[in-house]
Amino acid sequence: MTLQDAPDEASPTEPVETTTEPAVPASGAPARNKGLKIAVIALAALCLALTILAASLSAKNRDSEGRTAAVRRTAGAMGTAMLSYDYKHLPEAKARVVKLATGSFKKQYRQAFDGGLDQLYKLTKQHSEVREVQVYVSDVSANEASAIVRVDFRVSGVGGNNRPGTAFFELALVHSSGGWLVDSLSAINAGSDTTPTSTPG
Repeated sequence: MTLQDAPDEASPTEPVETTTEPAVPASGAPARNKGLKIAVIALAALCLALTILAASLSAKNRDSEGRTAAVRRTAGAMGTAMLSYDYKHLPEAKARVVKLATGSFKKQYRQAFDGGLDQLYKLTKQHSEVREVQVYVSDVSANEASAIVRVDFRVSGVGGNNRPGTAFFELALVHSSGGWLVDSLSAINAGSDTTPTSTPG
């Protein structure tokens, strides 16, 4: 008797479990990166703008300080020139004032000096020497400025030697191609009891 192989029993098909991971939005990470980049660029632009603003303000401040210093130098030099003279060397004293003057003041000073002031200095044999100058600068713009100058000096002559005096001048200055020049000058009466009776030059 021939034994026939018994047919294999069909094994039941077991279901295959599949795990599906939740999908990550493709645009999530790039969107965050894009936002970060924009924020960084905006911050860099802000820093650049602040740097430029700070540099501009610093430059303006330097310009303002430079103008004020130049005005102070010219005003102080004029105060010194007005009260530094010697009756033996009057042309030099006149030239120092004229060099720092412009406009109507230059003309007025020349007329006053040549109109009798020089003769007064010679007759009284006056010699004036400046001891200290203080300058108070008020308004300063690109083309105009004003200042008040205090000058302490001593004058000698036929009326006595080394007589102390204090003079105050109010100056209006203008800026020219050659720098700051005095456009007008007026003496201020500060009530000093020691000011010599002669007219300062």
